[in-house]
Amino acid sequence: MNKEIVAYVQDVENDTNNFNLAIWYENQKHLSPACSFYLRCAELTDSSLLAYECLIRLYLCYLTLSNRDYTCENLLKTAINLRPNSPEAYFLISQFYERRGNWMDSYLYASLGLNNTDGNRSELRTYVGYEGNYCLIFQKAISSWWYGKPKETRSLLRLLRDDYADVMNDGYRQLVQNNLSRLGSGPTSQSTVPFLKGKKLKFEFEGCEDVENNFSQVYQDIFVLSMLNGKKDGTYLEIGASEPFHNSNTALLEKLGWTGIGLELDNNIVEVYNKNRKNKALCKDALAVNYSKFIPEHFSNDIIDYLQLDIEPSKNTFEAMLAIPFDKYKFRVITYEHDYYVDMTKSYRDKSRNYLSSMGYTLVVKDISPDNNSPFEDWWVNKELVDPEMLHNFTSQQYSNVNMVEEFMLINRS
Repeated sequence: MNKEIVAYVQDVENDTNNFNLAIWYENQKHLSPACSFYLRCAELTDSSLLAYECLIRLYLCYLTLSNRDYTCENLLKTAINLRPNSPEAYFLISQFYERRGNWMDSYLYASLGLNNTDGNRSELRTYVGYEGNYCLIFQKAISSWWYGKPKETRSLLRLLRDDYADVMNDGYRQLVQNNLSRLGSGPTSQSTVPFLKGKKLKFEFEGCEDVENNFSQVYQDIFVLSMLNGKKDGTYLEIGASEPFHNSNTALLEKLGWTGIGLELDNNIVEVYNKNRKNKALCKDALAVNYSKFIPEHFSNDIIDYLQLDIEPSKNTFEAMLAIPFDKYKFRVITYEHDYYVDMTKSYRDKSRNYLSSMGYTLVVKDISPDNNSPFEDWWVNKELVDPEMLHNFTSQQYSNVNMVEEFMLINRS
């Protein structure tokens, strides 16, 4: 006979004995007796905290059964009424409504939990999924998106990134990073900033008046052409090819006569890319490529005009860069996507800058962004291999830590 049953038989009115036996039954997946003993414990105990935990464990038991939503709601609401300053029930009921698409109530209870509790780690004897204030903030962030508050969602996700990355568990850290990456900082119209004929460039290059439109997300192709004064027969290595035109840094270059090769992990994307582009992409893992062999197979010169480094996440982009033999090959222009705004470690931007600087490259534009909230990329050059006057024009600008791309690249943004 197990110790929980023995203890209970010796003192059936003891609240702890009832609770421990309920836990044992729950662990054995015997939910009916578990619920009975949680109810007995809640009735017997003088501890509001223990009664509160019994109600929560009853909720978790009933949650595994079908058609028990009304009971589940009432158990958590009763728990909140019993201990309105404890966070766990607010968190669980917010999750409960989230899973059922009731975004208004999910948002409401997450907000109430943040307003009424101190958000400390759970005082309960058992684990119920709540690990601290960041759990309620995440619930509010997710529900606010579907509740029609996208600006608040992004603000809360940035708060989690900036203030809680070191304390949240790996699962939440990945969720925050994924959502920041997926949502960006605004709608497509803000996250992609196109160049169209009629916009006045600060840094004009030969033939710029003939460019009707570009394809890059934030003027990367225009930057490359600026630094190389509109070069028409350049070469590129595109690590992270993605779609053939949308947000492509090389589509405009190809239209101007450039040749190059792209690397892309997703075979479906590669198939679409190769059906629509003259220059091809290869389905390869950028982290597994032997660049000392790959580059000479596709390039006849040890100077390549443009290197794009843009894969996910930040760690992978950095490791792919480390695999490139910079001692054997030089690149005139590099765009490096560090994704600082979604990097939960906050480390890969500095790592990449230290490395490229040590390789002799000059940081021309740092933390380029489509807006004020999404610093995601640095632009580099080999100063010995680009137009010195254009380099001077770029680097003489006074720019902040985050560069809204059109304020940087255009004379009159409007």
